[in-house]
Amino acid sequence: MGYRASVPWIADLRDPWDKFHKTAKYNQPNIVERYREASVMRRANCIVSSTSRYTETARARFSGLPAEKFHTITNSFSDETLGDAPPVSSEHLTVCYTGIFYPQKDPYTFFRAVAHWRDSASELRSREIREHFRIWLVGVEDRTTPAVVAQLGLDDVTTFFTRRPQSEARAMCLQSDYLLIASGLNDKSREGWLPSKVFEYLGCRKPIIAVSKQGQLADLIRGTDSGSVFHSSDLTPIIDLLDAALSEKLEHGTLQSNLSFQGVERYSETRMVGQFLKLADDLVTETQS
Repeated sequence: MGYRASVPWIADLRDPWDKFHKTAKYNQPNIVERYREASVMRRANCIVSSTSRYTETARARFSGLPAEKFHTITNSFSDETLGDAPPVSSEHLTVCYTGIFYPQKDPYTFFRAVAHWRDSASELRSREIREHFRIWLVGVEDRTTPAVVAQLGLDDVTTFFTRRPQSEARAMCLQSDYLLIASGLNDKSREGWLPSKVFEYLGCRKPIIAVSKQGQLADLIRGTDSGSVFHSSDLTPIIDLLDAALSEKLEHGTLQSNLSFQGVERYSETRMVGQFLKLADDLVTETQS
């Protein structure tokens, strides 16, 4: 398709395109690819990224372009009605994770915490953990994660589910007590990364347990008061959270969350599409004036 200067258009970079996010350096050895990318960035009327960190990276890489050409529009959660939330088990404390893992980032701190929690507990508490604590992993496809779960001896509390339609995965999230994000703490984890699942989690308004480096993900969860973020390999804070939650679940059959989920409606599909439409409308108006 040929380029027409009279037609305004947007370069959508909302799925991260560059593995060198931290340094804003681009190591593309193919000179043709470098030229093509620079040409796209120069000709586009607007350049959209999925996080403010990625927008800063794009501005740094293409510093010769006007700063106002760059915009941030995050991903979103579906606006479809949730209906009546499925019942949450009164007998189990359930933590649900949806999507894939990236084993190279070592996203298994949470699982090590669960194993240590069980192994260091009293005989009675260890039995309660085995009988009343559950981990649901939905849509996990790699081979490393099942091996780690087995090595840690968590097979009896962990269930792997095949990939599910979005509506079914969301229903499983609503049936859970906590929703897990495990992005890893090593140097392969990107500080500007916001996984799509965090937005679906926000839409469910269920408490999030996130094991993540400091960065945009941690800022989003804290800014919306939607869960707890753990950014250290110290297992104790995770264990303390789970132990208190299990005690509450065994005593009352439910968890009382004091989270506010402040402002999560900003990330609804309608709001995000609205931002795109306004951007496109402004471009058209500007071109015609």
